[in-house]
Amino acid sequence: MKRYNIDQIKYIKDNYATVSNPEIAKYIGVTITAICAFAKRYKLKKNLDIRYGQANVLSPEQLTRLKEIYADTRNEVIAAEMRLKVNTIQNQAHRYQLKKSVEYMKNESHRYGAKQPIIAMPKGYHAPGSEKGWFKKGRLPHNTLYDGAIKLRAKKGKNEMYLYIRLSCANWEMLHKVVWVKQYGQITPGYCIRFKDGNSLNCQIENLEMVSRAEHLTKNHTPEQKREASSKLTDKFVYRTLKMNTSIKELIPTFDNALSQGIIEAQRQILILKRLKQKI
Repeated sequence: MKRYNIDQIKYIKDNYATVSNPEIAKYIGVTITAICAFAKRYKLKKNLDIRYGQANVLSPEQLTRLKEIYADTRNEVIAAEMRLKVNTIQNQAHRYQLKKSVEYMKNESHRYGAKQPIIAMPKGYHAPGSEKGWFKKGRLPHNTLYDGAIKLRAKKGKNEMYLYIRLSCANWEMLHKVVWVKQYGQITPGYCIRFKDGNSLNCQIENLEMVSRAEHLTKNHTPEQKREASSKLTDKFVYRTLKMNTSIKELIPTFDNALSQGIIEAQRQILILKRLKQKI
């Protein structure tokens, strides 16, 4: 902040209320922003004549007339009658704390953006005549495919791409499953269709085989992936395996923390031994 001498500080404090900022800034030799900062620091205020215009903007007759008609007359009409700007009328009204009447505000509410009451319309209501732009019942989009169309899609939650075939409207199925069912019948519960060469886009019947989900998991995981899976026997996973045993499940709430941790660790070792036995 600019440093002022004693005479400059005294001049600003004595004249700030009655002299405009540009005049003070020109006299002191500083910017208007500097004067504003000084006034904010010392909490100086302008008087009404400076803030809302000079006191003699309105003659006594004009002021009396303004007080009489302001409450129920538009500012544009008052300004035209007194040959002044609309902003001047607004500033003088604010200076003398003049307000519009309640009746005037109701009649002129549309000019002030008053909100219209919301009318609740019955469910299913539509504007008359809007039916012309509606889609006809049963009309299908232009990109609708035919039955038997084949499309490439990514299976939900996976990055692999699969071929899907349309069986009927909004009914799509994996192509390799359809090929298997057509050749050998329904897929046995607990089994899945596997691609022999690992190519999910090769849906020839010679490339498909039905295996159990356990066998499918074993064939799809490399030894490195199996070792990684074996190392991820978290406490949560082991606890879930314990709850599968109904006899232990009933006793779990009675165990304290130390005993529960010991049982979880013992169950983890059992799972590790089972997995090692499967590898052998």
